[in-house]
Amino acid sequence: MELLENIMVTVGVSVSLLMATTAYLVHVHTGDISRKHLSVFLVITALFILSFGPDSLRFNAVFIYFRAVLFLLLLPTLYIYVKSVLTLGNLRTYVSIKHYLPAFIIGTTLGLSIFFSWLKQAEANVLLENEADIRNYHHLIVYGNLLITVTVFLQLFVYAFTIYNTFPSYISRLREYYSSIAPFKPRWVFWVVAGFIAMYVISDIAMVLSVIGYDFYHAAFILLLIGLVLSAAYYGIIMAPLLSYNTHGDLVYTALFHNINSVPEPKAKLPECTPAPKKKDSKPLIAKLELLMEQNKLYLNQEITLYDLATLLGTNTNYLSRAINETYSINFNRYINSLRVEKVIELMKENQKVQYSLWGLGQQAGFYSKSAFIIAFKRITGLTPNEYANQLGQYNPAFTEDLGDVSIEDELHHTSDTEA
Repeated sequence: MELLENIMVTVGVSVSLLMATTAYLVHVHTGDISRKHLSVFLVITALFILSFGPDSLRFNAVFIYFRAVLFLLLLPTLYIYVKSVLTLGNLRTYVSIKHYLPAFIIGTTLGLSIFFSWLKQAEANVLLENEADIRNYHHLIVYGNLLITVTVFLQLFVYAFTIYNTFPSYISRLREYYSSIAPFKPRWVFWVVAGFIAMYVISDIAMVLSVIGYDFYHAAFILLLIGLVLSAAYYGIIMAPLLSYNTHGDLVYTALFHNINSVPEPKAKLPECTPAPKKKDSKPLIAKLELLMEQNKLYLNQEITLYDLATLLGTNTNYLSRAINETYSINFNRYINSLRVEKVIELMKENQKVQYSLWGLGQQAGFYSKSAFIIAFKRITGLTPNEYANQLGQYNPAFTEDLGDVSIEDELHHTSDTEA
């Protein structure tokens, strides 16, 4: 059994370090900051798996507390990584440091306890030679494990509660910021976090069992950890990057979203907006927005963002989002999709578009995914694209296609019209 565990530890460490290197190289290539957080998380995970090595090290006091500190680092690092993914990569270092304070405090406390225990033994020139020394050493390990268990449990409760409460708001922000988040499927983030929380619960139970004398099957735990590492690394590396920062710290677009320079300039010169429009000042801003949309038809761009429009209008995302919400009682995402639906209906009625399928018209109108197209069309017209096409006076064979049963992500439609 020890040989199997050692093999699994070797595989786990190797895979984690390989994935960490890959994630960091992707970060260097794309500038996506979330990949850098992923690489840090995977390195800590590799060290944590390493602490489950040979029995001669696993039950050594130094390795026990080394493992404990790493365990206390895992969940904060995972949380920071998830936050960097779901907050458009906009995360600053000073925000992250506070999450590592429990690991620092516990590590320092236990480290000093071990140091002074050894110092006392050295002064007496004994190395656990009598029963009292063995008993004291055992108490140190037992109380240390209890302290670690309580801390890990509290940490788990805090982060699980935080993630549960903030995850929906992060998804709402993504939906508000982008006209379509179809290329980015955030559900995997939820399952990876749920997996690690389950691992923490198992670990807490294992620590309690070890204190009262029951052994824990480490191979199963290591196997679970390796599976979680592979899941987090795979999805984290292959996901399309949202926003990232260049070497100078400036916000840039990567892969999925166009640079602002690729958005066409308005055909008519738009006057500068005041930097802080109040509620009564929404009408001028909306008038400029409607002029921009009418002349440039920016909604046809599948990757248009709230930031793009705000930049072209000379304002910022918060003010533009609020103006859209106050004027239309919908968020940016639904505003853009309503224009796209109008465009689809217009295209349906044009005879020269007979060669296109319904989904082809949806793509021409700026929709990125079939599910988003069907949802938006149904929400605005009350009918699916097929149903609407069947009600047209002129029969068009291309419109009778079956769009299929679409598996709709909860994140695409479980949201309020008044989000901002």
